[in-house]
Amino acid sequence: ASPSPETDALRTLSQTEAVLTNETQAVNSAIGRAAATREAGIAEAQQFATPLAEVAGSTDVAARAVADQARADYVAALEAVVVPSALEPYTTPTVDEESLASIGSAIDAVSVRSGEVAGTAETVADLQSQLVALGRTFVAAMATFAATLPASAEAIVDENPDADESLGLAVSAAADAVAASALATPESAATLSAYATAVTALRDDQERAERAIAEQRAREEDERRRREQQQSS
Repeated sequence: ASPSPETDALRTLSQTEAVLTNETQAVNSAIGRAAATREAGIAEAQQFATPLAEVAGSTDVAARAVADQARADYVAALEAVVVPSALEPYTTPTVDEESLASIGSAIDAVSVRSGEVAGTAETVADLQSQLVALGRTFVAAMATFAATLPASAEAIVDENPDADESLGLAVSAAADAVAASALATPESAATLSAYATAVTALRDDQERAERAIAEQRAREEDERRRREQQQSS
């Protein structure tokens, strides 16, 4: 015997509910990815806050300002993004399995919910695209700044000619490491801190050398005066 209309309708209801369940799971996965992307972006940008402050005075002023503003703008934009909450599982209302009208109403309800889920999926996809675009803009800004460090390092080494040569080489190497990293990952923030440390060591040694030179000149001047006094007596 052929299945009754009610049996066919119940089968259709079961199939549409299964599709809705899969759609809901897919959207919830997308929501999770968007939320993770947002949080990771905020964390990454915040990791650059201190290193960027540390290199103030040892990098191009304008370039560092642009990079730091890009970082702040990125955080602000990410914090303004509102990621939807995960969707609750759909609960089928009570259905009279012997009523074609009742089953049809349940199928219609699933279709309505499926449309809502599709709308959320589109919203989340747009959010993910927005997050990716924001991330690319930030990465590009940091890469632009990173590329300026070798020139800054060269100028700093030239400004500290009396420091130990190895310290000047360390500054250049640290700057090259920043440029090579393009500051493209949270881990690369450490290269900025290493550069700041190298510059501080170079400048400290320059001050040491200048004191030593001044002391040597003072001793030489004292010796010259002593000899003049001996010659005049």
